[in-house]
Amino acid sequence: MAIEKMKLLNIVIEKDKAHDVLKDIVLAEKIHLVSAISEINENNFVMKVDAEHIEEVAGLCLIDTFTEKKDYKSIQKKLYKLMEYMQIPKTLDKQLIDTSFDFIDLQNEIDSIYEDLSSIRLRMQELSDEKSQLSQMSIIQGIYEPGVDFRKLFDLEYFNIKFGILTKDNMERLIRNYENIYAAVLHIGRRGHDEIYVVISLKELAVETERILRSVYFEDISLLDEYLGTPEEMIKKIDERMLHIDQELEGLQLRSEEYDEQYGKRLMVCYAHLMLEIKIEQMKKYLAVTSNYVYISGWVGEEDEDFINTLFEPYGDQMVIGESDDAETVVALKPPTKLNNNWLFKPFENLVHMYGTPSYSELDPTPFVALAYMILFGAMFGDLGQGMLLVLAGVLMTRKRSSDYGGILKRIGLFSMVFGFFYDSFFGYEHVISKLFPESLSEKMFLRPIEHINTVLILAVVTGLIFLLISYGYSIVNKIKSSDLKEGVFGRNGVVGLCLYLVLLLWVGGSALGWRWVPVNLLKILAVIAVVLMVIREPLSNSILKKRPLYHEPASAYYVESGFELLETFLGMLSNSVSFIRVGAFALNHVGLFMAFHTIASLIGTASGEVVMFVIGNAVVIGLEGLIVLIQGLRLVYYEMFSKYYNGEGEIFSPAVVDDLGGNK
Repeated sequence: MAIEKMKLLNIVIEKDKAHDVLKDIVLAEKIHLVSAISEINENNFVMKVDAEHIEEVAGLCLIDTFTEKKDYKSIQKKLYKLMEYMQIPKTLDKQLIDTSFDFIDLQNEIDSIYEDLSSIRLRMQELSDEKSQLSQMSIIQGIYEPGVDFRKLFDLEYFNIKFGILTKDNMERLIRNYENIYAAVLHIGRRGHDEIYVVISLKELAVETERILRSVYFEDISLLDEYLGTPEEMIKKIDERMLHIDQELEGLQLRSEEYDEQYGKRLMVCYAHLMLEIKIEQMKKYLAVTSNYVYISGWVGEEDEDFINTLFEPYGDQMVIGESDDAETVVALKPPTKLNNNWLFKPFENLVHMYGTPSYSELDPTPFVALAYMILFGAMFGDLGQGMLLVLAGVLMTRKRSSDYGGILKRIGLFSMVFGFFYDSFFGYEHVISKLFPESLSEKMFLRPIEHINTVLILAVVTGLIFLLISYGYSIVNKIKSSDLKEGVFGRNGVVGLCLYLVLLLWVGGSALGWRWVPVNLLKILAVIAVVLMVIREPLSNSILKKRPLYHEPASAYYVESGFELLETFLGMLSNSVSFIRVGAFALNHVGLFMAFHTIASLIGTASGEVVMFVIGNAVVIGLEGLIVLIQGLRLVYYEMFSKYYNGEGEIFSPAVVDDLGGNK
């Protein structure tokens, strides 16, 4: 349960082997790549040097960025189009990746499938468009005069003919402006709700007529030349052609489905390998290159060191590997942070990353965050029945691959059940669980919030004080590890700050509770000493470390600023301590809400009404109060505790992996 130790891995490989090495790295999912050129320029590129590898070392003075990149946009576009045709989701299945796969063969295969299937799909689209146009033309069945010869009508030398549909409302608009229209508009038929018109105008006035028809939303229907004739002749030709189109479409659809069955699985394999190749191209930006060699740098966890050595064994003498594993050197290089927690705390790493990633030299706050959050949530939302529902919801989320948040929900639901048991609360009903135990035992076992208000509020504050003291401990260790004497020892969240907080707790607590054994005068002296040390922490720490100047700003400005910081420190100690009273308040609120629903149910006075209020009450409490408690728990963890010890300025360990980046484009 800590931040995993890292090593900087440096690799030199012949240029023609670079692609294979990058493929191994991305499939291993163990190496966090960094810029090799930056590491070389900063003299961090360490590797084994002997007579056999002198050429690789000599090449370091001639390094450049890797510019030989492949463009997969064309093949990517074709593959995506094929997957769209076959309705194959762009879902990456890493198990389909074969390390011996030849991408050149993949390209040829995609080109071949695309050429065949595209011609089929293109023909199907052409036929569908033609069928759609013929369907529009079939409106001529509603013409009143079946003997009209449309071929002669459309062959007029001086007149334009338009055939189409107008609604009754738009026709009335046209009639009201008929004196401004230089065209004859003839109603020639009706089909269903569609009114069929022919518009005859001089060709010289075609533009003006078109403008007027657009203003009344005239729906123009094009009549193809090869179908012109009388309506009877046209309908016959259209029906014959439609039948032929349907037959051809059916045959093409069968051929398309055969392609789906034959190549569907293969395209998923191609997609997985395309994502692999795209990722390899993205990784090349981290490489340094000379005329013959490629240089690779990346961070790897100590636990994966043996795996990495085994991974690169097949390259033998073709690869030169170096490591930076000295602890001080590694810290100076600011490696990425890889959290390594057990199954209980693992899901809560998400909550830590939401605030910020801990730096490599910080303590991993995940175990503390996990325990604190589970306890706080359980205390505020204690109910055995509702906790069971939260656990069930977490299980369902986990099955749908939301494993981290589902895992959090399961754990806080479990703590809700534990607190709910001792609160004697089951779906809002009290005195249900306690009936399972002897009365003499139940009086000692259960702590019902509404019956022990003061006890619940005091316990909430005491729990908060314990969490705050642990936060001080985290802060001191983190500051000492980073050699920050000023804040680690004399700062408000350091040793002196912790002593001042303990002194104030004893002073205030002793006065409130009447503890005569508390040496008040001594506490006053210790408080003054702590305040003085906090005020002069910068010159004092610089003096101890023999740093000059003692002040990094004018002394007067420093002491004015320290005075305001001291005031902020006292206010922060007070607000942080009192803030945890909300934990008890929400525990009481949880019971109070159900009392309101029980009162409403009793006013209804029927069994069905009580059942309805039971369902509504639990739904409201789980949905509304549950969300509020989730947020309040995060607030206490982030604001009251993290603010004391957590910087979150690290970089998350992000190994090179194949992902769906290409599939989202």
